[in-house]
Amino acid sequence: MERATSTNDKRYVVQFTNLYQDRNSGTKLSKEYNSVDIRPLPPPQPPRKFKVGDIVEAYFDDGWYEGKIDQVLDDDRYIFRMSSMFLLFGVNQLRLHRTWLNGNWVPPLDESELAVEKTKEKEEEFSEGAHVAVTNIDGDGSNQAWFAATIVKPVGNNRYLIRFETLRTEDDTGFLEKEMDSSHIRPPPPHIPVPDQFKMFDHVEVLYKGGWWKGVIAEVLPDDSKYLVFLANYDKLECKHSDLRPRQGSIDEN
Repeated sequence: MERATSTNDKRYVVQFTNLYQDRNSGTKLSKEYNSVDIRPLPPPQPPRKFKVGDIVEAYFDDGWYEGKIDQVLDDDRYIFRMSSMFLLFGVNQLRLHRTWLNGNWVPPLDESELAVEKTKEKEEEFSEGAHVAVTNIDGDGSNQAWFAATIVKPVGNNRYLIRFETLRTEDDTGFLEKEMDSSHIRPPPPHIPVPDQFKMFDHVEVLYKGGWWKGVIAEVLPDDSKYLVFLANYDKLECKHSDLRPRQGSIDEN
């Protein structure tokens, strides 16, 4: 959250830093909360090793979500479980879950965490020629899909000129280029195993119109290699098993 303005001694109007009421105009979302639902920002936490069953928070879709470690993979990667969703995250996208209770963090901070200082944002997170994934942001500011792209060049203020690898210009003379904020760019996700079969209500990504779209399995069709999927934009799509993958979180976003 960006700021809080008191409306009385127990309620505040807060303005979010990363959520927008209208992204096109830049109007950030404001909302009224009870004081018991507001806490200080947790201090920065150095990367740590997690084990199966640890209760953690993962940075996902512009917020921190509580869940637990379901699997420990190599290269400091983890399968994070949030309700019925299983997401892949790197250690830099995870932190230990803590509760703000009577003016103190529970469990308490250790010495290494107390000594950590916030690092300054890097002006250039991605280098020219880097392969990345970029999101399409629709009118209400929600992220519905990720597309493969290449960094053409940084243009300053954490913005980059990118070239899509699957979307072409209207006249089909080349691949589409667009200027984007770094918050809409992430490293390409690593390969993770795809299950032999998906089940109803599994959260997936669907290869559709050149990008990977968020969706949920609505029905397993009689031919077990085909599924009916509801996309995040409310479209309904029949797709093959080969066009699906488990929904993934970003590995190295900050």
